Amino acid sequence: MDATSRPLPTQGASAGDRPPGRFHPLRTLMDLPCNRPATWLLVAVNAVGSVWGFWWYRDQLAATPLWKWPVVPDSPTASTLFTLVLVLQLLGRRLPALEAWAYLVMIKYGLWTVVVLGGYALKTGILGPEAALLIASHAGMAIEALIYQRAYPGSLRGLAAAVAWSLFNDGADYLAGLHPTLPGPEVWNLAATAAVVLTILGAMAVYRRSAAAQRGS
Repeated sequence: MDATSRPLPTQGASAGDRPPGRFHPLRTLMDLPCNRPATWLLVAVNAVGSVWGFWWYRDQLAATPLWKWPVVPDSPTASTLFTLVLVLQLLGRRLPALEAWAYLVMIKYGLWTVVVLGGYALKTGILGPEAALLIASHAGMAIEALIYQRAYPGSLRGLAAAVAWSLFNDGADYLAGLHPTLPGPEVWNLAATAAVVLTILGAMAVYRRSAAAQRGS
């Protein structure tokens, strides 16, 4: 991976054009990459979330051979990669291939959790507090990845590697039985289908921004 230096973008004319005293939630979200304190806060939040995520997988990891671990804790691995990406960006360093990888898996597994747990709730009418928390936090994963990739588009080569790994991971999950613990067997087909579809959709989202940046637009 080629590392390049680039500081966090500064808020441009758009921030100065805001009417005084007015709060624009969407614009505030899109300006997050310009906001160093907010980005450091996201580093802390994602780091804590990663630790909690690995702990959530503790039983599955304990029952899985060590050499299979890289394809087991999907979401915490994604948030760990994204945390590293944010830290590097804050330090003025970039690894565009790693960025593309992190964006893809954050979008994929963030939305996958929303789809699977939401689908289970719709099928059964059951939505416990832990499931609600997981849906909210994983939706946040996808949103923050989509926001930061606008300021820091990843490389196309990194994206190609990320897609290949993601599809391999899907095979390990649903052909070798290493998928995350599901809320019920009735969502197995949904989980497997969503994993592949979201790999494709996530890759399209990252590709669109990365290709535009490569063209200089």
